[in-house]
Amino acid sequence: MTTAEYQRLYRAARESWPRLTRKAMRGMQRVYDKAAEMVASVIRQAEQRGLAEITQASWAQIETQLEAGARLIREALDHQVTRAITTGTERITGIDARYLVDVSGLSGGEITATGVRNMYVAINQTLISTLASRIYQGGYSFSERVWRVGYGYSAKIKDLVGSGLASSMDIRDIARVIESYVKKGARATTTRYGDLIGRAFRRRMGVDVSYPALRLVRSELYASMQQTALWAGRVNPGALDLYDWIRSTHEDWGCACPELAEGSPYTYQNAPSYPHPNCLCRLVPRLMDRREFVKDLGRWSRGEPVEYLDNWKASYYDQLS
Repeated sequence: MTTAEYQRLYRAARESWPRLTRKAMRGMQRVYDKAAEMVASVIRQAEQRGLAEITQASWAQIETQLEAGARLIREALDHQVTRAITTGTERITGIDARYLVDVSGLSGGEITATGVRNMYVAINQTLISTLASRIYQGGYSFSERVWRVGYGYSAKIKDLVGSGLASSMDIRDIARVIESYVKKGARATTTRYGDLIGRAFRRRMGVDVSYPALRLVRSELYASMQQTALWAGRVNPGALDLYDWIRSTHEDWGCACPELAEGSPYTYQNAPSYPHPNCLCRLVPRLMDRREFVKDLGRWSRGEPVEYLDNWKASYYDQLS
């Protein structure tokens, strides 16, 4: 694998991240739809019993269903994020594993292609295991952010039910509006039910109820990919301890990413942390000169001491393969 091919593979991996996000959000949307149906069914049951308003007993049932829905959302979000990150990390570390195997021509002896791949599998497992304790924006851990998304859903829907009742909306319409808001989004709902729900009710909808989940999926995935690139490069002896910050767009969003790109390259120790929610930029390891690396590998395979390869074997290959 040449340096140009290596860089193309990193770029291709980055281009696959939006697809991973969309796949995760399709799974999440199904859970949101189910959670909305759970609440709407309670409201419809009240209407079927001939009730013109939500009784105290019905409110208790609504709150029970909201909590159940929030729990479903939390569990699904944890699963979808973990699955997306697992797939993404394997794609990134697979590039460096392939580069190392291809360039070194390791086909036997003390170091093997299988050992190299196993080393990167261990890196993947380490990165996934750190997800639960990782802390990003706002000082919240991943599990705390998941909890907040679930709580935000239940609080938003409860607020909308209360707002609809305060506006003297028919409870059947409340059920329909809630399902439309969750399944189709705020804009589609206001377009269809705008005359019915009123301006105050529309304002309380805000952004789509699933947007916090989307932001969390995307932020966790992209932050993980940045961290994975750091680890993948660190464990590749053919890579320098240098990383380039590659912007996702040349448009100015008012963030620090243009300055981060200009500040490249970074070492592992001083590489920027994930700068803001929804950041789509990427880090790419710099490779040492391929010919020099091949020469060093040749000398090393003949028993000559090569300090950085000796250190790599002792620190990473022997420990992780």
